[in-house]
Amino acid sequence: PNLNGAVITRVEPGYPAYEYGLRNYDVILEWNHQPITVHSILYRYVEMTPPNESVSVVIARDGELQELQVRVGNRNEYLRSLE
Repeated sequence: PNLNGAVITRVEPGYPAYEYGLRNYDVILEWNHQPITVHSILYRYVEMTPPNESVSVVIARDGELQELQVRVGNRNEYLRSLE
């Protein structure tokens, strides 16, 4: 498979991304059916996605492609929950 994409370098239990199945070293290849070739594109798509919207995310993990459904959280609410 094509492994161009954005590598997840830190996701831990309790993080919203972890709850939806993303793990360290997964490579995000598509966000909501849009190809991801570099981190900056992924950041832009995530920022443009409204909170609480579910999107399709295609990842490569251990050489296998997987499609996950991920609900975008509200960053400010998440940060407040950590206080």
